Amino acid sequence: MDKNSQNLINQARKLIRNQKKGVLSTTGGGGNFDEGHPLGSLVTYVSAWDGSPVFLFSSLSQHTKNLVNDDRVCLLVDGTDNFINPQEGPRVSVLGTVVPTNDEALRQRFLSIHPEASLYADFGDFEFFIMDVLGYHLVGGFAQANWLTNGELVLSKSNWTEIANSENSIIDHMNSDHREALYLYAKVFLGKKGKNWSMACIDPEGVYLCNGKKISRLDFDTIISSVDDYRRHLVKLARTARSKNDT
Repeated sequence: MDKNSQNLINQARKLIRNQKKGVLSTTGGGGNFDEGHPLGSLVTYVSAWDGSPVFLFSSLSQHTKNLVNDDRVCLLVDGTDNFINPQEGPRVSVLGTVVPTNDEALRQRFLSIHPEASLYADFGDFEFFIMDVLGYHLVGGFAQANWLTNGELVLSKSNWTEIANSENSIIDHMNSDHREALYLYAKVFLGKKGKNWSMACIDPEGVYLCNGKKISRLDFDTIISSVDDYRRHLVKLARTARSKNDT
């Protein structure tokens, strides 16, 4: 795997982490269409610590019914909102398979980004799913299409396990003792307004900040795998943000 290809994979994963919804394509038709017909459905998701999309589906939805017979999917993630011509913006198709998961930490992660889903997450027909990513089709704009199927598509366990295990303690500490830093992260690095920012969830490549119903992501410029390095990086970001805010 050459460095350029891995950089493109990292770019694709970053785009997925920065969005909360996409179009999920399944096969199985529905209505009067044959069993092999594709169906596109608007779905919400959150990225797991390794970058794998996590979903909450109802068994009553047609796309969930389709998954029973064919678990192959494609998730289209659109990052073109701020482009006058959407064809010039980035988007990625994530190809893989989807399976149910009963991981309580993934449930908590999903609901931290989609709190409105807590109203129905415990209904009997709802279940969480996770995607096994097999490849990306990344389009960065005109003539910038790349198939990415080899390399580290999602982060290895060595990169995310320690962060995942300490996520709640890091979040509790930041939200209890460092609200000013979170405010400065949002203001200085993301250009966001409002003072009541809190940390929603984290991963080795960044943090999700929330202010009421607003969710924003702050990406890191590197992968951080240890808790000590994570804390040091957050302190460094706070110092940089204070310095820029004072100028």
